[in-house]
Amino acid sequence: MYLTKFPLLIAVLTCVVSWAEPPSLTDFEQEIMDIVQKTRSHVVSIRAIGSDNHASKHSGVFLDELGHIVTVGGNLDKADSIYVRAEGEKEIEAKLVGLDRKTNLAIIKIDKTGVTPLTKGDSSKLRVGAFLISIGNPYGLSKSASLGIVSGIDRSVKIDGNLLTGLIQTTATINPGDAGGLVVDSRGRFVGIICSTLAKAKSSQTPQGINFVLPSNTIYWVKSQIVQNGEVPRGWMGVQVQDRKDSDAGVRITKIIKNSPADKSGLKTGDCLMYVNGNPIKNSHSLLHHISHTVQGQWIKFQLGVEKKSKKIVEVCLDKFK
Repeated sequence: MYLTKFPLLIAVLTCVVSWAEPPSLTDFEQEIMDIVQKTRSHVVSIRAIGSDNHASKHSGVFLDELGHIVTVGGNLDKADSIYVRAEGEKEIEAKLVGLDRKTNLAIIKIDKTGVTPLTKGDSSKLRVGAFLISIGNPYGLSKSASLGIVSGIDRSVKIDGNLLTGLIQTTATINPGDAGGLVVDSRGRFVGIICSTLAKAKSSQTPQGINFVLPSNTIYWVKSQIVQNGEVPRGWMGVQVQDRKDSDAGVRITKIIKNSPADKSGLKTGDCLMYVNGNPIKNSHSLLHHISHTVQGQWIKFQLGVEKKSKKIVEVCLDKFK
């Protein structure tokens, strides 16, 4: 009743609403440009020189204000010297803090403080279809940006003979020199680094394939272990498992190594592991991923049984990885 006293005001508001411009592609374009501009300074170029004076090139990402940088390791532990070039600065020497063979992640450090940390993203919350922006140094072309989407999550892929679990699959382009580059989400939050491409087209000079990202949650965990211990002291359980053929959840133990943590816990061949620390075990790769992100000396709790017919709990204290 109060609004009826202002018919002209109502008419004006109606006109403004009706003529309001809808979101356009230029708005989306500006958002992408702003994110690239804001995050590209966190990407560095890395040059590692071996005893034969051969130089390998990598991309890397600043992780904190203390000058810690993450990259894909390669043979950095065999390099005689490592150099880093940050945006707008001269190349300076870096030191290797540690390298994790399981994920092929290396942490290096330069004498540079006051770096503005990246905004952390939770890589476990990414969903298929989400936008990703990658920034690397393909073929030495520094700070090259690429836009793609998440095309798969929790991928397990064998790369260079090493099984990597929990990977993010993406359509963002990956080329030589990109490995170790930055990957952020549509809000500019750090969600991973460029890992590898699964394959290249044999009939073309242009690399094509299925591309993967190492998730930020894994990176921060590995970094904390390396900075604290100089390595990642992964735990070892001592079992072999296989996916259950009669279900899409849980795994069945096919072998237990004598005197291993699993053997000492009372686990038996044929037991079905359904949950680990309260989380459902989807398959053998999800169990491997969980174990590989647990350090020696920690206890993990398994729920045994088939579906809901049993709630038997067995606890295992992981030994040093063998």
